Parts: sequence; structure tokens; C-alpha cells
Amino acid sequence: MDLNAVKRNNYFVRIRRPMKEALLMKFLIVGTFMISLECLLLSPLLVCVQTFVVDPTSGMSHAMFRNAAVRAGSSSSSFSLLYSKGKNEHYRNNNGNSFRRRGMSDNSNQHQQHHHQGLKQAMKTEEQLFQALDQLQRKLEVTLASTKINDDLIGDYKPFPSVRECNAALKNFADSNDLVRALKMFGRMRKAAAIEYRLYLTKGYHGRGLVPAPTLVTYSTLMSRAVSLKKPLVALRLWKLMMNTNKQDTCTQMIIPDVRATNILMNTYSKLNDVDSCINLLTQMENGDGPNVYFKMRPNIVTYNTLIDACRRSGELGIALDVRDEMRRKGIAPDARTYTSLISSVARKRSMTKWRHFSSDQKVELYLGASDPDMAFSLLDEMIIDGINPNAHTYCALIDVCGRCQRPEMALKGLRMMLRTKKVNDVSLNEVGAWTAAIDACGKTARLDTAIKLFYSMERFGSVPNSVTCGCLLDSLLKADPIRTSDTLEVLRYMEEHSILPTEVTYTSLLSYAGRLIKKENESPVSDLESSSGIEIYIELMRNLMGSSRSTGPFKVNRTKNDPSAQLMQVFFVFQEMKAAGAEPDIAAFNVLLGACSLVGDVKHARDVLSRLQRDDLDPNERTWDLLLKTAASAGDSSFASTIWNSALNFQGRNKEYDMWIPTTRSFERLLDANIRDAMSVTSKRKQQELFENVISLYTGVYCEVDTGGLACLDINEVRKNQRILLQIIVAAVNLDALDIFENKQAKAVAIDLVPLVKLKKKIPHKTYKALQVAKSWQREKSARKSFV
Repeated sequence: MDLNAVKRNNYFVRIRRPMKEALLMKFLIVGTFMISLECLLLSPLLVCVQTFVVDPTSGMSHAMFRNAAVRAGSSSSSFSLLYSKGKNEHYRNNNGNSFRRRGMSDNSNQHQQHHHQGLKQAMKTEEQLFQALDQLQRKLEVTLASTKINDDLIGDYKPFPSVRECNAALKNFADSNDLVRALKMFGRMRKAAAIEYRLYLTKGYHGRGLVPAPTLVTYSTLMSRAVSLKKPLVALRLWKLMMNTNKQDTCTQMIIPDVRATNILMNTYSKLNDVDSCINLLTQMENGDGPNVYFKMRPNIVTYNTLIDACRRSGELGIALDVRDEMRRKGIAPDARTYTSLISSVARKRSMTKWRHFSSDQKVELYLGASDPDMAFSLLDEMIIDGINPNAHTYCALIDVCGRCQRPEMALKGLRMMLRTKKVNDVSLNEVGAWTAAIDACGKTARLDTAIKLFYSMERFGSVPNSVTCGCLLDSLLKADPIRTSDTLEVLRYMEEHSILPTEVTYTSLLSYAGRLIKKENESPVSDLESSSGIEIYIELMRNLMGSSRSTGPFKVNRTKNDPSAQLMQVFFVFQEMKAAGAEPDIAAFNVLLGACSLVGDVKHARDVLSRLQRDDLDPNERTWDLLLKTAASAGDSSFASTIWNSALNFQGRNKEYDMWIPTTRSFERLLDANIRDAMSVTSKRKQQELFENVISLYTGVYCEVDTGGLACLDINEVRKNQRILLQIIVAAVNLDALDIFENKQAKAVAIDLVPLVKLKKKIPHKTYKALQVAKSWQREKSARKSFV
């Protein structure tokens, strides 16, 4: 379908108001005046200008006008004057996010707030589109059932959102990893355009609202987001859908791909490792002929970088070097991304690779094998000679090549070069990827001591290990013969302290190797392996999955995003795997399970763990009782907390080494917390009164050193220093007074006595703050009465 056919068959008015028509014509006239004389003499551009000025109702889209200008060969400055569009309709980068910085994320509050507002606006746009589409469907039904359209039968007019608003909504949904929702909204846009076209064919009816038919920006936005979400097949399907739409007779607005859209398609082929399709697309762009291109395009730096990236993924170094040479012949200088992809392409195939090295005077042909990283270092030297500064990704690719070539000494050389560059140029690099590659290279060549030394030296050079770094080192330690169990446990403890969650691969590897280790230990009682090393790995893995509250490291993971119930299931799954491997869990393993139960307040599983522990003839320790009380506090179960408290006091160990449990300030805090939460959750005033009075009586028992219930073992001075306990007692006293059942003078007196001891250093909940203010008012009233007397 050509442009003239589009003009003849375009039935819809794409400009919403007469004012927009006038503004658009003025804008185009000014833009036309600024165009060079050579561009004005070209017929395709003149046809487009004449179409807009003489007949503004022809429906020719901005994209069609812009592409006609490009086809006419207008300069970039003239093009920018003629075609102006908001930044929201542009793409995140030139080739649809083909490269993404690893380890770099914007977590600022301003960015999060902007994203939240965009998502909220996207939901409103989606709802407006759905409502307008429903009305349009009813209009179609009325039209088919009658000879005359009566808008009164349809209801109040609901306008469609604009195409720009729909494109912004698609972008926000896809950026929130909800590609399915974006595709559903895209389907509604296509459906609305089809219904409007059918209405015109049936009764010649023009809708009062502008139907947001998908444009080039719509398809490009969805394709780029699909590629970034690792759905290249979805992006390819969208491209084919766009091209097939242009071939249909019902097409009223032809969509002509531009360079950016074509780059996104090439990026899609790159993610599919389809080098041949990428080369074919580049040929179509240069020749202006093919199924995906309608006119000649000038490939830019993004086009060539995307093609080289496709070669990197497929290991086609020779083709990548030829593409680099083609860039130079076309006058396009390679950049840091170009050389990074070239370096990363080295040694990805086992076969010999032909390399053309271009020196200043002559062409040299070398044949290098798959285990020789010299080519990568030569490319790095060439990059520096061209005046391009290597970045962290470049050094990461260089060191990764050395690792594939089994050359750890060259990997260390690359790491030293990076650190030297960082020191000389005084630049900040995100070099955690380079450190990870060096650790992996040393670990794969059995230089484990060097890998461990590099791991613990990262922080001295301003880098912090992440989950990938720990995973590479753990994989090397577990594959060692014999397994370096002590070093493995140290890395796991490091991950726990710094709140680094294991990746899925690391998690699976730890389970697999720990199971093999258990079986090996069971088969040979006398072994060179460290004692019970398999059980220790299982326990550390469960602790790491559960999380640690003593996170002090600079690298922290936000665990609040994880579902605590899912963590509980993972921990129990590891425990079952440990049992299936033939290991006998010890008290530490059961304590980890109880710790997982305490995170979610799962009293039922905590009871089961305690019963299983006793069936295995194991005695609970102080940690066990404390975790059981913590579970009761998390669940707000005062009866379970009292049961555990009394059971711990009266429990007689089966083993002689068992130490009797003695209440501590922390355990007393958990007991009070369970009563407070239980009282806040019930609706019966009598039950609330009973629980609040229990809190006051427990504190009074500690204060008076009552022998019953183990309260005499608690130090009243330590209790009165605990800020959480003080606030719990004040909350109980204030709520007890607010019940209005009867005046409890003892509770008031206790609260007044504790108010001066409260020293807030952290933010507290609002209800607790209000209770504290009430207690302070009681104290002021008491002081006023004393002064009056």
C-alpha cells in the first residue's frame, strides 16, 4: 500500500479541534520556510506539506509526514523543525534498551514517586479506554440493528484517551513488569480502531472522539519493553503484526518504520542469536528494499553496535570485526560499547578464529585459537589508541575472556590494569563485575586461595560483593576435591551478615552438594571430610534464606519485598532435603526452623517443630525457648506465650548437659508483646481488660520480686532500662484506663512512674506515641496537684 492509496482511503479526521488544525498549519508553514531549497524541490515532501495545508482532514499521521520527509532526504535540522514530539513518546535508548548497566539502579525517592504517579495515571487511562470502547461497541450494535444512528440510545458520551496517553500507559505498565496488561490494553486499542472503521463502512458515521489507533510509537514502545523483559519472540510477533496491518485493505493509517524502530527489530534478532537476520536487515536498510523496510535508511552507531552484539552472542568474532571495519568506511567511529562487545566476542567458539588487525600502514592477518586472550588485549590497546576510555564493562569483558581461556594470570593482569586506570584517572567505576569475573577465572582453574583473597579484598578497593560474586566463589569451593567446607561456611556467613540472598543457581548447587556430602559421610564413617560439614551447609543455607536482623554491611537487600510465607516454605524445603539426604538434624537445624516460624508468627508449625525436636530426643536450649516466645509475640498469641514460658521453667532435660532455662529481659519483653498484640486484636472488652491487667501484674511481680513464674530471676534495673518494655507497659496502662470499666489506680501509678524513664531515640508507632502523651499528661496533672498542695 503506497502513500497515495493511504490518502485516498483515509476516512478519519485525526485532528481533534479546529484550533489544532490552525496551529499545525502555522507550525508546518514556519518549518517549511526553514527547510533548505534542495529539500523543497523534492516531490514527496511537497506532497505531504500540500496535504496538510490544503486538506487538513486527510488524516495523515505525524509518523507518515516525518517518514516522508526522511524519504525525501531532508537534513536532520529540517527534520527536527518539521517533526516535534514529546519526550514521553521516545524510547529509553536508541536501540530499545539493548544494553543495560549492571548493578546501576536509581532508588531515589523522586524516581519512585514519579513511577508511582505514572502507574496511577496509566490505570486511569486504561479505565477510560475500556469505558469508551464499551460505548463504541454498543454504538455498533445499535447501528447494525437500526437504519439510523441515535446517540441518545447509547448514553452519555465518553471520550477516548489520546494516543499519546495510551502510549504512556503502555510504557508504565511494561516498566512495572506487567507486559501482559500492556498487551491487553494494546489489543483494546486495535479493537477500537477496527470498530470505528466498521461503523464508517456501515453507515458512514464519524465518531466524535479520536480513537487511539496504534501508531509506530505504540509498536516501538511495546517491542522495546518486551525485549528488555526477555520476551524477544513477543517483540517479533508485534513487528509482524504491524507490517501485516499495512498490507490489509482496512488500513487507514500506514505505519512506516524509521531507524529507531528498525534498530529495535535488530535488537530483537540479536536477543534471538539470529546474526543472519540482523545482516539481512542491515542490507535492507542500506538498499531501501525488503519486507521490513520501505525506503533507504542510514544506519547509525546504534545499528552497528546492535549487530556486533548479535555477533557477540553467537561467538562470530570475524563478522563482528568486519562490521567494525564497515562502520569506519561509512564514517562512523566506534565507541566504548563497540569495543566492549568486540572484546567480549573473543574465545566464545572452540574453533580457530581469523582476525584482521588494522595497523596504521598495513593489514595483518592472524589466526588465534580459542584459548588465547591476546586478541582481547590487542583490541583494548586499539581502543585506547583511538582515544576511547575503557569503562568497567570493558574490563569485565576482558577478564571474562581470560577466564574462558583458562588464563587466570591474564585475568589478574586485566584487574590490575583496571585498578591502575581508576587510580590514575581518578574516576569512579562500578567494577564489581570485573572482580566477579576475576574470582570466577581463578576459581575455575583451581586457584581457590587466590579467589578467596580477591573476594575479601574487594571492599578495600571500594567494591562490595553481590549475589553473583558469592555464587561464583561458592560454586568453585563446592566443586573442589575435597570440598572446602570451612571456606564455604565463611562465605555463607558473610552473605547472611550482609543480607545477600543466594541466587537460584547458588541455592540449587548448595542443596545438591550438601546432599552428596551427607551421603559420602554416611557411607564412610571415618573420612577426611570435616565432621558434619553437610549439615552445617544446610543450616547456613536455611539461615541465609530466613534472613538476619544483624545486617551491618554496606550492601543490603530489601527483604520486605520478599513474602515471609515463601521464605518459610523454602526453609522447610531445605530441611526436608536434608532429611532425605540421610542427615540427622541437630538442635541448630531445629532452631533455624523456629526462626523461620517466628518471622511469620506460625504457631502451628512451631508446635510441630517442638514436638519433632522432643521425639528426636533433643533438648531445647535457650535459643529454642526464645524463638518460641518470639513466634508467640509475632502471632499475638498470649496463651501460647504463657504455655511456652511455663514449659521452659518446668522442663527437665533428658541429657545431663541440659541447663535449666532462666528468664531474661528479652524473653520477658516477648511475653509482654504477645499479651499486648493479643489484646489489640480481640473485640471483647473483658478479654482486653484481662490481658492489659496481666501486663501490669507481670511488671509488678518483677518489681516486687515475686517468686512465682520465674519473675524473681529478672533484674528490675535491666527491665526499667529496656525502652520497649517501658512503652509496652505504658500502652497497657493507657488502654486499660480507656476501657472505662473501672478506674485502675495501680496502672496509672505504674505509667506515671515509668514516663520519666522513656528516652525516645527511634520513631515509634503512632498509637504508642499517643499513649505516651496521655501518660505524660497524667504526670503533669500529678505534679500540678502536688504544687497546689
